[in-house]
Amino acid sequence: MPLTPDALTWRDHPNIPKGGQVTILVGDPTNTGEIVVQRLKLPPNYRVPPHIHPYTEYGTVISGSFGAGVGKQFERTGDLLRPGSFWMHPAKHPHFGWTGNEGAIVQIHFIGPGGIEYVNLADDPGLRALSAYSPDAPPTAEPGGEREPAS
Repeated sequence: MPLTPDALTWRDHPNIPKGGQVTILVGDPTNTGEIVVQRLKLPPNYRVPPHIHPYTEYGTVISGSFGAGVGKQFERTGDLLRPGSFWMHPAKHPHFGWTGNEGAIVQIHFIGPGGIEYVNLADDPGLRALSAYSPDAPPTAEPGGEREPAS
C-alpha cells in the first residue's frame, strides 16, 4: 500500500494543544492490539506538555526539528532531533515534546488502544473544551495542579 505525502489528509488533533494536526497512515487507534502508524504535524515553537500513554511510543522525525524529553516537568533540554532521528518512550512514563523554529512532522508507532493522559489536568485540551461547553463536564485542575500517572 504505497502512500505519498500529498495524499495525506491532515486534521486538527483533538488531544494535543491547538495547532497540532494528525493523519493516520495505518490502523485504528481505538482497537486493542492493532498496530497504529500516525504522523503529527506540529507548528514552529510548539510544545506538548508532560503526559503519558497506555502504550510504548516509537517516534521518528520526518521533517523539521523535534525535542523529546522525559519527566513530569516540561524542560527544553538537549539537542533537537533532526530528520531520521528516533526515540522511544515506555508505556506510562511521563514525557513531553517541542519543536524548533521550523516546526516538525513526526511519525508515531504504537499498539492500540491509543490514549493520552496529561500530568497536569489544566494542560488537557479535551478537558478544557468539555468544561467550556458542557455543564456536566468534569472540573479542570487549577494551573499547576498535578496528578499521578495511572498505573
